Amino acid sequence: MSPKEKKHLAGIIAFIAVILLVSGFMIWRRFNVPPFVYLDHLEEPVVTVDGEAVTLRDFGCYVYETEGYVQRQALIYDEADPVKYWNMHLSAGMDSTFMFDYAMKTALGNAVCHRVYAQAARGEGLALDEAALEKAKADAKFLMKGMSKAQREALGITEADAVAYKEYEALAAQYAAGFAARTDLRGMGGAPAQLLSYDGDYFLKVILPQHEVIYNEELIENVRMGTVTVNLSDKEEG
Repeated sequence: MSPKEKKHLAGIIAFIAVILLVSGFMIWRRFNVPPFVYLDHLEEPVVTVDGEAVTLRDFGCYVYETEGYVQRQALIYDEADPVKYWNMHLSAGMDSTFMFDYAMKTALGNAVCHRVYAQAARGEGLALDEAALEKAKADAKFLMKGMSKAQREALGITEADAVAYKEYEALAAQYAAGFAARTDLRGMGGAPAQLLSYDGDYFLKVILPQHEVIYNEELIENVRMGTVTVNLSDKEEG
């Protein structure tokens, strides 16, 4: 073997060694990362809207309500194994996704939409009146009552967190209704309520681009929808 051939062979061996080293490191890293513990991340932001953080604790009720809605469909699809529905792949061209990812997109969309409208309401000096505040409290009590003990423990939330969630929801709805009443939405191809929802054309194309929204992708990736408050097997005790 000529010196040139030896040098070429040494280069190939070195390249293979580097590939094996990198692969080994990636495998080691994957299997040595501590498992994700939901409750350890409650104070971390899931998404930030114009500087206002929505922590995982704040996001808990969005997770619960979205999971509950999808789970009802999953049980209709396959009562014996609802996880099949959660793992279903939805084919829609460039928007193809898995059901658990679609559920996360829905929860995040609603959280962002509520923050945008609630911030706008506060900016205009709007607030919930006494009756609306009392209704938010009643709705929060009803929401918490519908949760099993395992679900409440899984989310790590209190009734106060549920009240805050319902107040954001109510203030956002109040602002959106007023905005629809004073804005010409004709020609947008839909009812005002739909156009101004988190996935509505007007919200996505006109309102959302005016705001800074930063997602905590690493945290979001670790929150697997369909496993936080549903499909808890033997843990799902009242």
